[in-house]
Amino acid sequence: MMPKTPFLKNLVISSALVFAPIAHAQETLPAGKTLTIDGVTLDGESYNSVTISSETPLTLTVSEGGHSVATCDRDRGRSSTPHFGRNGELTPREMEMAQTAWCYFERNYQESTGLVNAVNGFPSTTMWDTSSYISGLVAAYELCIVDKRVLDTRIAELTNTLRNLSLFEGEAPNKVCNASTGQKVNYANEPGQVGMSANDIGRLLICLRIIKEKYPHHSNAVDNIPMRWNFCSWMWTIARDPNRKNWRRNG
Repeated sequence: MMPKTPFLKNLVISSALVFAPIAHAQETLPAGKTLTIDGVTLDGESYNSVTISSETPLTLTVSEGGHSVATCDRDRGRSSTPHFGRNGELTPREMEMAQTAWCYFERNYQESTGLVNAVNGFPSTTMWDTSSYISGLVAAYELCIVDKRVLDTRIAELTNTLRNLSLFEGEAPNKVCNASTGQKVNYANEPGQVGMSANDIGRLLICLRIIKEKYPHHSNAVDNIPMRWNFCSWMWTIARDPNRKNWRRNG
């Protein structure tokens, strides 16, 4: 979201001003008058428009050029070789698409748990959808859509919730949980349990490993999550009583 339009009085032209394409290289502002310019970047911040006034005549020298996307070099130097497929900065259209996608996670974020609704407006989620949120959060940070404070705060809240989840039969995460409370629920988002999903848990572990590798200051929080899960009991129970596989959805 663009910052609100600022009002600059007695502007000192010491900041770098970059305007959208205009017809002239200079604009003269008579004393006591105001000038509104659309599409402005001021000290790296983008504005829809800027209104300028001055008590003395003021001449602005502007640079002509097209719209561009702010360079994001957050991941520069960490990749030894370019990845498969297209590499490089996003186009303005691609950045707009990325920001729109992130809006879903903003709109459905549950501050009480750090989880995100799997469906818009419905406070329920799965480990699979939580993995999608982790992927989105990492991508938003690496694309400079959110800053480090947002990244660290959200990871801390999420890992704290995952570490304290109410487990299915005390073994591993229930397939569904209430996004606002973190409690295990059925598919109607009512208190209960529906079993575990090896697919969902496996995907979650991959995403948690990504957090651990990219942001090692969260390593301890990540490691503490699966330490509560009883994988041995899980495998032994299935081998001993095949009928209980019905509780283990999707593998």
